[in-house]
Amino acid sequence: MNRKQRSTQQIPARRWIEYLLFWSVSFLFLARYFASGESIGSIDLIYTLLFHVSIVFGVVVNSFLLIPRLLARGRTYLYIPLLLLLLEGCVRLNQFTF
Repeated sequence: MNRKQRSTQQIPARRWIEYLLFWSVSFLFLARYFASGESIGSIDLIYTLLFHVSIVFGVVVNSFLLIPRLLARGRTYLYIPLLLLLLEGCVRLNQFTF
């Protein structure tokens, strides 16, 4: 079993459920926020999906890569600049999708 498979299997099922629940609620909330009328239309769902692409990317990279590999091992001097680069990349991805 390679390292990637081990790290994915070590994440408890509860954490995956929490992530799924959080992103589902976030998606529904923002879809309602982006809705221009009484009901949520397909364009509202598209805007919400595009908005979430950059956010989900940043959160997943930070949660599953940067925090366990750098911050948890006390390598703050490397974590902070990489986090700032990740944030900049997410902002640019969001601007690109919109």
